[in-house]
Amino acid sequence: MFASKLFEVVNSHLPEVHAYADDTQTYISFMPDSVAGEQDAIAALQDCITDIRSWITADKLKLNDDKTEFVIIGTRAQLDKANVSEIVVGHTKVPAVTTVKNLGA
Repeated sequence: MFASKLFEVVNSHLPEVHAYADDTQTYISFMPDSVAGEQDAIAALQDCITDIRSWITADKLKLNDDKTEFVIIGTRAQLDKANVSEIVVGHTKVPAVTTVKNLGA
């Protein structure tokens, strides 16, 4: 029941979501040589997280900012063009990492 609400929130912002138990991953792509595309992608991701936080708060649940990770995936050439070093989740700046766990895969 909770998951269906989560998917509704995410689908209003982003094209992809993966969930396993209480772990959720959201995805968005952008062209690394497009500054506007990169900024739009990051804004969509942050807006999605803000709406997830609002839904979670309303349903008396908790988003664990400390467990939030952010990774950019691409070729070495694509990663060299990307200028994103962090996203903002609530009041927490989440730095980009090079590896993440994919639960349920």
